[in-house]
Amino acid sequence: MTEPIRKEHRHIEFPGGAWTAFDRYSRYGAIVRALRATLGDGPLRVLDVGDGAGYLAAFDPGLDAVSVDLAPTAEPLPGTVRLAADGTRLPFPDASFDAVVSSDALEHVPPSLREGFLGELARVSRDLVLVAAPFDTPGVAGAEELARRFVLLVTGSAQEQLDEHRDHGLPGVDDTVAHFESLGWQVAVAGAGNLHDWLAMMLLKHQLVARPALGPLDTGYDIAYNWLFSARDHVPPFYRHLVAARRTSSPSFGAAPASDDGSSADDGAGLLAVFTAANVAEAVRQDTDSRLAATDALVADVSPRLAAIEDAVARLDARSQAMATSIDHLLHLVRHPVAGVADKVRRGFNRTGDG
Repeated sequence: MTEPIRKEHRHIEFPGGAWTAFDRYSRYGAIVRALRATLGDGPLRVLDVGDGAGYLAAFDPGLDAVSVDLAPTAEPLPGTVRLAADGTRLPFPDASFDAVVSSDALEHVPPSLREGFLGELARVSRDLVLVAAPFDTPGVAGAEELARRFVLLVTGSAQEQLDEHRDHGLPGVDDTVAHFESLGWQVAVAGAGNLHDWLAMMLLKHQLVARPALGPLDTGYDIAYNWLFSARDHVPPFYRHLVAARRTSSPSFGAAPASDDGSSADDGAGLLAVFTAANVAEAVRQDTDSRLAATDALVADVSPRLAAIEDAVARLDARSQAMATSIDHLLHLVRHPVAGVADKVRRGFNRTGDG
C-alpha cells in the first residue's frame, strides 16, 4: 500500500515513487528515464515482466502499463492491470507493446531459461527492451553474500530473493548483450544504483526488521534516500546495470539526475554512516530502557517480599529476646535451690569436722 507523500515535489524526479523502497526507486527511475529518453513523450503501451504490483505506472502515470508475474502480489497499486504468466512463455502476440521492461527478474530465472526469457521480451516488443538486474560484475556477489548472511543473523529467517541469487548465480552482462545482438538489436549498457549505498541501506533497513519498535524509520529512510541521494545512482561501483536493446536504432538512457544545490553526489556517503550510527544508538537506547524497566519491575515485585521478610525477622528477634529472658529466669530458679543445697552441704561438713 502507498503512503501519503509530501507535497514538495520540485526536488525529486519521480514523486509518484518517492515513498517506495530506495532500491525500487533506483531501478524504476533508471527504466523510466531510459524509456522516455528513447521513445519520447506521449502515450506508450508497456509490458512490465516480473512485477505484479504496478510500480511502473506509479513512476510514470502517462504509461499504459501491463504487469506480468508468476505470482502477482496480493495488494497491487490502484489501477494496476496485471495477470499471472510465465516470462518464458508470454501470452501475447508478436510486437504487442511499444516497449517491454523487466526489473530485477532476470536473476531469478534459472540459467537454462534465461535466453528464452530474453527472447520472449524481444518477441512481444515493437521497439525497445529494458532489462535491469544485478549482474555478475565486480563486488556484487560479495555485497549480496554479506547482506544475505546479515539478514539471516538479525531476523532469524532467510532472505528468499538473495538466496535465489546465490542458488542460480547472477546473470552475465556480456551474455545478455550478446543475446540481443544475435537478434539484430542495437544494445547499450549503463550502471544504476551505487553498490556501497545498496549494501549500507540493506544492512540499515534489515536492522529494523528485528526491532519492531523502530518500524516507523523504515519508510523514512527510503524517502530520505530517494530525496537526497538520487544523484548517487550514477556513481560507480554499481549494484545493478540496465541493458537497453532497440530494434531500429541506438537506445538512450537520458540525463543523469544532478543535485541542484551544488553539492557532490559523493557527499551522501558520510550521511549514510550517520544514519547507521543513529539507528544503532536508538536500538541500544531501547535495549537499555527495556532492561531498566525490567529491573524496576523486578524491584517492585521483590520489595514487598523483602518487607515481609524484614517483618518476620523482627518478630523472630522479639521472640528470641523473650525466650532468652525466660531461659535466664529458669536458670535463676534452677541455680537458687542448687546453691542453697550446696551451702547446707558445706555447713554440715564443717560441723562434722569440728566435732
